[in-house]
Amino acid sequence: MTTEACHLLPLSDAADIPSCNVTTQRYKRSRSRLISLVVGIISMDLSIANSIQLLNLQEEVEMIENTLSEFSQTIQIHEAKLAKIQLNQIKISEQLQVTQHAINDIIPVLDSHSQALNTLKAVIERLHINFHRSFIYLAIAQIFRNQLTLNFLSPDDLQKVVYHVIEQGNLTFNAHHGSIPIVEIITKLLVRQQIDFIPSLQYKNQNPQE
Repeated sequence: MTTEACHLLPLSDAADIPSCNVTTQRYKRSRSRLISLVVGIISMDLSIANSIQLLNLQEEVEMIENTLSEFSQTIQIHEAKLAKIQLNQIKISEQLQVTQHAINDIIPVLDSHSQALNTLKAVIERLHINFHRSFIYLAIAQIFRNQLTLNFLSPDDLQKVVYHVIEQGNLTFNAHHGSIPIVEIITKLLVRQQIDFIPSLQYKNQNPQE
């Protein structure tokens, strides 16, 4: 029996004939289609979800790549700055070495100058002492010759003595004395001078250089 006559049979009889079991086949076909549709929908949802996840992952990857790129640029900038700082430190170190060499070279010169200044200072002090002694020797010689003098005084003390005598004596001078030095006028006021020798045991030296 062909399938062309299946529609003439009752459903119960057609169900017993495999070629005419149209109802059962249609039911199975609808169920399989439903399952296929559900599977397709689920697959599409999964595909959409996967696509969304992929997009999110791509965005995160791009974000990470951008962050890494910025971090790499920052590292390069810091490396450049460090290189510049190191270069400056090298230059400063070289300058310090040059300065240290210059200081080392100038120290002996300064030492020699210091020694020369100390020697010159000692010579000047000796000259000052000799100069002061020359006045004393001259004054002693003048006093021994009975010549009144104030040359035994130092220049500073001589000035103080002259003006002290003028102040205490209330002295005044006129034009007649214009050609005579004041110290000579004061010296002429002296009446008598003498030299007294002190035993060395009683002499207290105030100047260690004498």
